[in-house]
Amino acid sequence: MAPHLPARRVHDIELALLQDAPKPNKNAIASEFNTTYETVRQIWNRISTGKPPKPLGQRRVITREMDEAILLLLELEPSYYQDEIAEFLKEVFQVNVDRSTISRAI
Repeated sequence: MAPHLPARRVHDIELALLQDAPKPNKNAIASEFNTTYETVRQIWNRISTGKPPKPLGQRRVITREMDEAILLLLELEPSYYQDEIAEFLKEVFQVNVDRSTISRAI
């Protein structure tokens, strides 16, 4: 996977695309900013449609509310094991969570 572009470079690409609108030369802009045509095309699609980019990866199972509940639980009972936290989430939020998910959350 390619590294993310710095925000400043994305901003500069956006400006270049908007200057050439409505039909910017995406190949020339990609070459000018030393990036791929696909990257420039994605930036153009985002700014021309006004839609935010789709989030990467899987949807989070543990919500912010669950995170806060876990923190409160651990403040009250710091010796809880991950399987006990999973059981707590199942009882309170009706959600089945694997221990590895809890490990990433805490």
